[in-house]
Amino acid sequence: MKSFFIKISLFFIGFLFYLCSFGQHESYEYDRIVSEANSFYENADFTLSAEKYKKAFLLNDTNPSDLYNAACVAALVGKQNESIFLLNKAADNGWHDLAHLEKDTDLISLHNLDEWKKIIKKVKLNDSKFITYGQLTKKIVSLVNLKDYEAIWKLGSKEFFLKNDKGEFIKRALAIDDLLEKHHIKLDSTTRSTALNYNSINGVVSEKFLSSYALVPKYFRNKAVKILSKHIGYRIDIKLKKIDKEWFLSDLNLQENYQDKHYKIDNEIKNFFKENDSLAIKYSSVKKNKIKVTTEKVKNKFKLFKKSQQYEFIDLAHLSEEDYNVFTKSSKVYSVSFFASNARSSFFVQRRKNDKVDRFEFVFFDDKSNVVLISNGDKYAFYKINFVKKLKKMIKKGLRKRPSKK
Repeated sequence: MKSFFIKISLFFIGFLFYLCSFGQHESYEYDRIVSEANSFYENADFTLSAEKYKKAFLLNDTNPSDLYNAACVAALVGKQNESIFLLNKAADNGWHDLAHLEKDTDLISLHNLDEWKKIIKKVKLNDSKFITYGQLTKKIVSLVNLKDYEAIWKLGSKEFFLKNDKGEFIKRALAIDDLLEKHHIKLDSTTRSTALNYNSINGVVSEKFLSSYALVPKYFRNKAVKILSKHIGYRIDIKLKKIDKEWFLSDLNLQENYQDKHYKIDNEIKNFFKENDSLAIKYSSVKKNKIKVTTEKVKNKFKLFKKSQQYEFIDLAHLSEEDYNVFTKSSKVYSVSFFASNARSSFFVQRRKNDKVDRFEFVFFDDKSNVVLISNGDKYAFYKINFVKKLKKMIKKGLRKRPSKK
């Protein structure tokens, strides 16, 4: 009996393997025949191209782009009825590029037919269902403000659903909601940066769109933000991906740039100043929204940072009211930034995992507090240090040299 069950199991395993192999072979064969049809089209051999498409559709007749191309070939060989049939089938399977349809010279012979107007109407309806990346982003932002994360989830592609767990996605979305609620703001009122990426591999074009929203905590006000070279605070990313000419949500995440308390800032700063022979320096001060900046390039003679210093990490969750008032009520802000020669100039480029730190920036306020914001370009945190007066003296001296901006 045991032997019988083993034989039955092996049979089913073999049968499933056969089905998978057959499916893969069929897909490969379809792609091969369509590729031949396209080659015949490029060489203006429309009759052979039409025959190849007909053969391919015996294996699969649901690809809207291939159905549309076959309709063009049919029109070119004078088979108008077949072309109309294929165009209807393409539209039924989602083909929606109305602008291309109306100007495609391959289909001119169909323009006087009554069926052509019906196809235009059908494709126009399909086209109205598809939105641009800008429209989709605006829709997602609106849904974030409405706290409708179930609706946002439904804007993902099949690939998105396979890669993401719905519960985890909703959890991430609620973290964004908590943050926006805490700061009493709407997502569309924050500073926004965008990036559209085109990538072509073996002729296949991939398009992605990123919309990033910078959420700067209240204690920074506008002064500290203006003089740092990289973003601080939080960043909310909406990522979209174009699949078959349709835009879908590919990710929604929250990035917090506050440094981890275990980060060994003392060692990082010492190594940075020991390893760079020369540095570009930016001295800044802000008073009543007026910025004063001086820059220079000097040899690295900063003994202050090459020796051990005390940096007492401040956890934002335990920020005292006294320290909080330093950030919100100070009338003046000072900053000194040190850049290595290989520092990346782009505001949006982040340091790769294995890259060395290429900058350190110190920001503090014009009062008796010893609390300083220190950023390494990717992350920042507040620390209590014992050399604020020396930093202030350094900045005032630097600002007297050559003011480059007022």
